[in-house]
Amino acid sequence: MESAAFRLLAVLLLGGFFCASAASVRKTVSSTIPIYSRPPFTEDPTGSGEDLEPDCCGCEEWIDNNLALKDEIDQVFSALPSCPCIYLGGLPFHHWSLMYDQKHGRNFKWREISDPSDLVYHPGASNCIEHIPDSADLPSQHCCYDIYLITRGSGAGSPRLYNSRLNLQMHRELDKQPWLTCEGDWRKYQLVRPPNNGRNCPERPSTSEYEMQIREAENSWFNRGESIE
Repeated sequence: MESAAFRLLAVLLLGGFFCASAASVRKTVSSTIPIYSRPPFTEDPTGSGEDLEPDCCGCEEWIDNNLALKDEIDQVFSALPSCPCIYLGGLPFHHWSLMYDQKHGRNFKWREISDPSDLVYHPGASNCIEHIPDSADLPSQHCCYDIYLITRGSGAGSPRLYNSRLNLQMHRELDKQPWLTCEGDWRKYQLVRPPNNGRNCPERPSTSEYEMQIREAENSWFNRGESIE
């Protein structure tokens, strides 16, 4: 997708992040991007020391607004490379390596991001990698592994609207803040950001482990009395 079209989608998502309907946001898009809503957490679980304040709305509004823009988001993510089925060790942290993607018929840049500040969002994963887009205005693929690609559940990676290296501020606002606002509930986050399995890798974790993760999420303190349909 062209950068200009992607920037328009970002405005739509930021403008309708929580409190406005997607339809109303489409009618009021301007060149000024509103200040994003902050999550209900009082501190970032990565220990970064970011000042997080309570939000006026919440996770369900984010889900509803993003699902209303599903066609646009799917178009954005369709341009991304697919996650490799097996973790490829040796990728650089501070640079990138090229990997060929059969679906798109070309090479894409990838780098290693297996550090605590990323893995804390993917419990159960031992390593994660991300693709480096050609522009800071473009989305990025994100994949996590336990040697093999984690295709579902708490440890799985998800595509990102912005790359954490090229555009950290927008990544925090449109990728990280929703996870915090949904209080780490991967089931809710993945309704909007399903993990990539474009190479039809074997499902991982196993069905029994996946079902256990669902039960644990249902029994978490922030989900008591709630259900996901």
